[in-house]
Amino acid sequence: MPRRRRSFDEQVDRSGECWLWLSSRGLSGYGRFYVGFADGKSQWISAHRYAWERANRPLRPGEMVLHRCDTPLCVRPDHLWVGSGSDNIQDAVAKGRMAGSIHGKGEAHRFAKLTADDIQRIRALTTDGLSRADIARRFGVDPSQISRIVHGQRWNHI
Repeated sequence: MPRRRRSFDEQVDRSGECWLWLSSRGLSGYGRFYVGFADGKSQWISAHRYAWERANRPLRPGEMVLHRCDTPLCVRPDHLWVGSGSDNIQDAVAKGRMAGSIHGKGEAHRFAKLTADDIQRIRALTTDGLSRADIARRFGVDPSQISRIVHGQRWNHI
């Protein structure tokens, strides 16, 4: 016998300030809800998006649902607001959530392999005549990265 799908409301804990999603989560850490449509099709959508649309209106193209509370599992409609991708980034920067992210600059970028000291050494080595391939081997990066550093396309804030 097939298992009955639980309703959206059955998967929410409303005991605290934030209403927390208790069920499935995506890799991003946000809740996700499986929605069936009248035409027989179904799909996963973000639980916070579902909560906001259910309380308000369908999203327009380019809109996304953002959290005032910065709690990814919160689905409380008055903790949610609609904005653009740019609004999302600006909100994260304003709240100090961008340090160590892919949007960080220089060493603050979470995938940074080089430090500010490394950049100064790289620039000095190129003026000393060392090849970009040799410099790249020393620092464990691709020669194209060395070229971008030398031409000011990367790490130009140093």
